[in-house]
Amino acid sequence: MILSFLKKLSFLNKDLTETESALNYRFKNKNYIRIAMTHKSLNSDHSENYERLEFLGDSILGSVLTDWLFKKYPDADEGFLTNQRSSFVNKYFLAVVARHLKIDQNIRVDRCVNLEDDKVLNNIISDIYEALIGAIFIDGGYKAAKRVIIRTVIDNVQLANHENNYKGRLIEYCHRNQFKGPKFLHHFPEGPEHEKVFNVELLLGNDKTFYGTGKSKKEAEQKAAKRALEHLF
Repeated sequence: MILSFLKKLSFLNKDLTETESALNYRFKNKNYIRIAMTHKSLNSDHSENYERLEFLGDSILGSVLTDWLFKKYPDADEGFLTNQRSSFVNKYFLAVVARHLKIDQNIRVDRCVNLEDDKVLNNIISDIYEALIGAIFIDGGYKAAKRVIIRTVIDNVQLANHENNYKGRLIEYCHRNQFKGPKFLHHFPEGPEHEKVFNVELLLGNDKTFYGTGKSKKEAEQKAAKRALEHLF
């Protein structure tokens, strides 16, 4: 009983300097990083867990990425810019960033939360990354938050276009080579409600058409994009 209490006490007072070092940012007010690293399972008080900071950090992250993409791709249309930004703020990529920062090793969460489940862990650490950006913004201002975002996200954007992200790779290829497209046309799903099949038609250039089928629109888009990439290369 005493041993269990001491372990929990040590856990709650976890040293967060490792996270500061990984972020290359030292908090003037250590309370901000403590809150940013605290899951609601440990403290349901919204002023004592990361949810409010996550809301703020999400906005700051989006602002910095929007400005960076706007300048990086001066000739790109809104659709391309939106797709690029989406690939950098999705939970998969932010979880990759969070793992590089070892956030997964330092989160403050109740032991009842199953961190062995990758989906659960990825959701939590991606949220905490955004919360940390919010915390840095409050503690050190916009420029400090921007510097951390550049170093942790923008300098690692190649990790967002992971091998199986065929749609992202195709969009990047078309933009880089000033190629018309890709344009995805979604057809009505087929089959019963519990076994629907989604069909996508991908238009590339003026005369190239590729098809994809999957259990979701996203899966169908990825398959169509894969076929287009195989044709291009």
